[in-house]
Amino acid sequence: MPTFHFYLPTSLRETGLVFLLALSFILLTAKNGLSKDVLQPEELIEVGDSLVAAKQYDEAIEQYQEASLQVSDKPEWIGIRNKIGSALRKLKKNDDAIDHHHKTLATAQEKEWTRLPETAQTHHLLGVLYYFDADFFTALKHTDSSLKIRQEALGEHSLEVAKSYFNLGNIYEAMEKFDQAIEAHLKGLAIRKQHKNQKLVSKSYRRLGRAYRKKGDFTRAEEFAKLSLESNIELYGAEDYGNGFLYQDLGILNNNLGLQKKAIEYFNKALRIYLANDVGPERIAATYNNIGNCYAESKNSDQAISNYQKALDIFKKLYGKDDEEVGWTYTNIGLLYLQEKKFAKAIEILEKADAIIAGSYGVKHPERALTLLNLADALREKGASETSENT
Repeated sequence: MPTFHFYLPTSLRETGLVFLLALSFILLTAKNGLSKDVLQPEELIEVGDSLVAAKQYDEAIEQYQEASLQVSDKPEWIGIRNKIGSALRKLKKNDDAIDHHHKTLATAQEKEWTRLPETAQTHHLLGVLYYFDADFFTALKHTDSSLKIRQEALGEHSLEVAKSYFNLGNIYEAMEKFDQAIEAHLKGLAIRKQHKNQKLVSKSYRRLGRAYRKKGDFTRAEEFAKLSLESNIELYGAEDYGNGFLYQDLGILNNNLGLQKKAIEYFNKALRIYLANDVGPERIAATYNNIGNCYAESKNSDQAISNYQKALDIFKKLYGKDDEEVGWTYTNIGLLYLQEKKFAKAIEILEKADAIIAGSYGVKHPERALTLLNLADALREKGASETSENT
């Protein structure tokens, strides 16, 4: 049976931010001519934080830089520098953020500030940046440094230590070292439970569910996925859009177990929540794609095509006809036709998918190898079928 391309829910909770009147007043007075050098570092930081809340990252950086100049001889300087690096990341200037954080660490080394919680946060932020750059070994090095400093400075049972364990778990999962990922997540979970922080506990449950699923321990995966869902419902209610991501996890898990009917139920629950909460169309398209895959694996071609087409229409409208998401959806449609032994149609669609993926990633990119392998399978099966008919 062909392996269809499933979409994983990958978001963290995005919450709306509202200005407090006090912060608005500070911004208003600063804008209307109150010289910024009369503001104390903590006031400049407060203004910077409010600007970050408003997604005015360049302006926030200016406030943080002014604050950092005023405390350059104090350890608090590191914390302000961390805020600047985080704002650079929000601006999608990841290389600049990495360079900025390394300069912070170099200064911390010179001033013997290397064992402070603020320095641990610098390592933590570097770990996150390298993680999203897929440089997992460097991410692991900085996250492990963050963990050790936090253990020493804050104690083993600090929530900041739990955060380092959480990120270590994510990195190990990305490196496909699932036992280490699970071990790290369980340590972080134990600390979060001690602090009775249900929101963070729910996040640990979810990551444990995904790590166990990738390891192939579906029983434990389902246990933690359901715990995460129950916790999220208790926190935010049954209709909260965050439940959609958790239903997606359960859908993928049940599909792995071969329980396509149950998987479709979970995906439809996710879809209903997404539609009710006006979640971005890309998530809705991904869910249609996942439902299509389940119908394809259940040999229900009409429903599979219907859902693939819904996904395809959304992706084309969002990104254009030559986007990689369009290519992957065509891949799934082509694999469905291949499964039905409709070789000519399968080859036509898979060739279209390959052209899009090659255009998106490059002709020598590893992702393109998948589309070429699918196309080769279709051509080989077509040839074998014709040979069989002629004998």
